[in-house]
Amino acid sequence: MKTKITYWIFQILGWGIYLTVGLLLTANSGQNAMKWFPVFFIKTALLLFMTHLLRNYIIKIDLLNLPARKIVFTLTAAVIVISMTANLTVSLLMLQPFKLITWEQYSVKAFIYYFLYEGFIVAVWVAIYLLAAFIKKNREREIEKWRLEVIAQKAQLESLKSQINPHFIFNSLNNIRSLIFENPKQAGEMITHLSNLLRYSIKHNDSGKETIKNELDVVKDYLKLQSIHLEERLGYEINADENILNVEVPSMSIQLLVENAVKHGILEQLEGGSININVFRKGENAIIEITNTGEIVEKEKSTKLGIKNVSERLRLMFGANARLTLTQTEKNLVTAKFNVPLN
Repeated sequence: MKTKITYWIFQILGWGIYLTVGLLLTANSGQNAMKWFPVFFIKTALLLFMTHLLRNYIIKIDLLNLPARKIVFTLTAAVIVISMTANLTVSLLMLQPFKLITWEQYSVKAFIYYFLYEGFIVAVWVAIYLLAAFIKKNREREIEKWRLEVIAQKAQLESLKSQINPHFIFNSLNNIRSLIFENPKQAGEMITHLSNLLRYSIKHNDSGKETIKNELDVVKDYLKLQSIHLEERLGYEINADENILNVEVPSMSIQLLVENAVKHGILEQLEGGSININVFRKGENAIIEITNTGEIVEKEKSTKLGIKNVSERLRLMFGANARLTLTQTEKNLVTAKFNVPLN
């Protein structure tokens, strides 16, 4: 709303100055400025209207994100059309009905001169508008960048809260301790899994992205640790298309959704349940799908921070083409699914 008001202030002010300067130059040349005022006013109003239509068209086709050649061609054509339309209209008004000049006084040379003059004025308008639009776009990108970093930090904190809390560490260490004498080899493997998990939680990629492969590796570490604690109450299966394992997703995104499945799905079931992770390609998207036993239950103290973080980071990184859904696919089956564009 503020941007729209600012635009109209500058639009009216700028063309108002154009009208005033035109009248002053006319009066300075010894002519009756008030006699020419209706024509000047109509021409100025027409230029204001047509440049406004141009602005709407620029926004509609998202011109700033098009190739440079197309931007130049589109704006050049727009300048020519606006200048030509304004000068033809003014020429007709001067001849009829205002009769400010006669057909004998009208010349092609004068038309070309004013066509070039109006074209220059419109080109200046375009340059000023593009400069303002680029500044605004860069500022928005900077804001989005900072928002993304904040969200990434929130996601990291949420992940750390769920992974490195005393209960999780205690349960993991207690399970490892019980395995030291029973199965030393498995105990050593569990220590490795815990170490990998903690290291991954703390060390994030600066870009806020990780490959699907790295995400699945840490998910495996997490699920192996949980399977010792939950024993037969937790079953899991991971199926992934090897051709898209290098596709990048928001860091901790798959991990957060799997944790969510364990915490709100498996642990809520008396007999436990299973988690199925499927990663596959569908059209021009990589699909990550986590299905778990359980039901979607709205809890009073639940903030759904993990789900919100993943959803917002997907939007910021990949735009509206990437989205996260959480659905009750069957009576006792919940599916969390998100996609990332491959292009």
